[in-house]
Amino acid sequence: MTVRASTVFPVLIPTLIAPPITVFNANALCQLVTVAGDALSKRLTQILNPLVRCIESDTDDDIKEAVNETIRALLGSISDAEGLNTLMLLLLGWAKNEGPVRRVSAVTFFGIFCQETKLDFSLYRVDWIRTLVSLLDDSQMEVVEATWIALDSFVKAIGKDDVEVLVIPLRKTIESTGAPGRYVPGFAVQKGISPVLPIILAGLTGGSNDQREQAAYAIGDLVERTEEAALKPYTTQLTGPLIRVITQATNFPPAVKTAILTALMTMLDVVPTFVKPFFPQLQRTFCKSASDPASLAVRTRAAMALGSLFKSQTRVDPLVTELVGGIRGSDDSIAASLAYALSLVVKNAFANVGEASRQFS
Repeated sequence: MTVRASTVFPVLIPTLIAPPITVFNANALCQLVTVAGDALSKRLTQILNPLVRCIESDTDDDIKEAVNETIRALLGSISDAEGLNTLMLLLLGWAKNEGPVRRVSAVTFFGIFCQETKLDFSLYRVDWIRTLVSLLDDSQMEVVEATWIALDSFVKAIGKDDVEVLVIPLRKTIESTGAPGRYVPGFAVQKGISPVLPIILAGLTGGSNDQREQAAYAIGDLVERTEEAALKPYTTQLTGPLIRVITQATNFPPAVKTAILTALMTMLDVVPTFVKPFFPQLQRTFCKSASDPASLAVRTRAAMALGSLFKSQTRVDPLVTELVGGIRGSDDSIAASLAYALSLVVKNAFANVGEASRQFS
């Protein structure tokens, strides 16, 4: 049948895609693309252009349904590298189109492709994570909503062992999307940040040192770019792994520890009430890191994190006593870092410092 298709396909295609596309022609094309084999790849652009125009402009529900089924069958029937490359370049180009309707079509088609394909499209994953996350900040809400669905389908189509490689491009894209305090619309839709969490958490808990570092910074970037109500359901999912990883971070380089401390400090600064259940663990974590013997950068960041924590924490005196004891019992470099931590804690929680502790400080 495939051999015959390579002969019949070029003859039938012009008739089946000629406007206006009818339900009969769409159904016939739907059957034909599933047996076209390699012949499909050479005519992908020729077929997809009229199909997308039909979807974007036709108002007949029956025709739209038939064409959508054809598109799903077509995207699931691409079977070779030539067809894959043609499709990816076409959809990535559409995603940058000035018209929002065409951007919606681009991400919708890509989402369907992710659901239907059995091809390895790993060569294009970095391009797509950059494109999709950027479009979550689109000015048109219909583009944002369609992009979120496509991003969810994309991440679900990637094996758990393969997501870590996307951590670094994901973080760089989040960093350049929105801005601290300017929320990204796509992070505020229902289940907003959930599609990117598997990538970030895989990088944080099981990635290379570079991936762990960038995953931690990505969490901080998300917190700064997500509305509080949309972030609240994921606070535990984000905070718990950060604490767990830095607690086990004996052999991690200072850059990883600093990134995790920075992410935790961002959460304390932006959504302190959401991380309140973690205050005791955070205090222990920051105190330990403030005495890190290997890195001044880690000690300084931990001191700053303790200062942030005690903007919201009221029980100060036990920590003052602990820090004073640490200062007296440590060498000069660590004592200086602990003294810096103490100064920030007292500055931010002075009203709650008892008389005896004030004499120490």
